[in-house]
Amino acid sequence: MQSKEALVALRYLSSEQSPELLENWVLEPVERALVSLGRVSSVTATASHGYVDFQIQFEGGATEQDLASVEKQIEKIVFANQVAITSRTVLLGSVKDKG
Repeated sequence: MQSKEALVALRYLSSEQSPELLENWVLEPVERALVSLGRVSSVTATASHGYVDFQIQFEGGATEQDLASVEKQIEKIVFANQVAITSRTVLLGSVKDKG
């Protein structure tokens, strides 16, 4: 039986193309901010050429309130001057459990 667990998905787009620099300037500060939120069970992040993706899973599945908490938390982040964020997307999605 397969079930879907709700999660919060977050994507930053940047003019910076170096995955290593995006990891230092975007991924790490965002990840630190996200793990401090209540109910977060895991944060999975990937930095690639021009973007950083996050999947934030919450105990019992993400809710609209968790989505709002993520949005509020990431608003506080101040990025290094060297990185230009061109877009940010935050949404409530789901991941299929294998079973």
